[in-house]
Amino acid sequence: MRFTPLLAFAVLGLSNAAPASAQVGISVRPNVALYQREMDFTSKQLAWSQRPHNIIQINPHKFDKYVGTYEVTPVGIFHFSRKDNRYFVLVTGTGMLSTGIPAEIVPESQTKFYAKDIEQEFDFITDRRGQVIGTRIYGMLRDGNFPDGVYLRKIDPAAARRGEAALKARVNSHVPDPEMAAALQRAIKGFMKGRPVYGDMTPEFAKQTRQFLSDYPDVLTQLGAFKYLEFEHADGLGADIYEVEFVSAKTEWRIMPLTPDGKIFHIAFSVLPPPQRHPRIMPSPPAPPNKGPEHNDAPNHGWVPV
Repeated sequence: MRFTPLLAFAVLGLSNAAPASAQVGISVRPNVALYQREMDFTSKQLAWSQRPHNIIQINPHKFDKYVGTYEVTPVGIFHFSRKDNRYFVLVTGTGMLSTGIPAEIVPESQTKFYAKDIEQEFDFITDRRGQVIGTRIYGMLRDGNFPDGVYLRKIDPAAARRGEAALKARVNSHVPDPEMAAALQRAIKGFMKGRPVYGDMTPEFAKQTRQFLSDYPDVLTQLGAFKYLEFEHADGLGADIYEVEFVSAKTEWRIMPLTPDGKIFHIAFSVLPPPQRHPRIMPSPPAPPNKGPEHNDAPNHGWVPV
């Protein structure tokens, strides 16, 4: 299922859902400016991934303040460690970057490190007292919606283990998260009224939503009035998937786990194609009994479509 990035990581906009949208009468008008912006973004992404890295040497003991666990996110849990003069990040959990294998990171400055194996860059952040409070991650997440990266708080390892276990248990339970369900319903109602609940969103997601609604101001209203919302399942990233029916179309919505302060980090939706209509098949009337040679050329009707 390909989701429309209402607020998503993908860069192709509603054109992702255009074929299904057209089948249910939803118009997705060409947007030259949006296409050019997406092409510019793609070029910048390619240039960013291929840029040279200025690797430096640092005092290994200065890395020790970065060692630790950084908050549970939809892309995984980040654990930083040191072995002699080598530095590693291990991403665990069920997220898109989770490999279970430590990736070596190399210093580009006293605070910035690059992980070639997972194509991520980390910039550690300290408070006024010099205590490490978090890091910003760039790379796969560094797209047009997250120009400043994504901030990860440094947390207690025990809390991270509890969070990871809770996420796995919820995914396996096939039970919707009530807070995520309530947030999704508020979001959908806000979109349909033309008054998105930006206070429920992270700043990055709110910015993305405004951009989407600026690019496609009337797409959501074409869905018609809201009818019902039904939970389908939780996926491996911890997202809850819902079928949402409107008067004009059925859709499928995906909401990622909320941030620790209860904000929406990511929502996406897909317009479902209408069900295929198959011709009714009915048996033909039984053939008349064979009354003699003159009836032997009677046709054998078999099964015919009606």
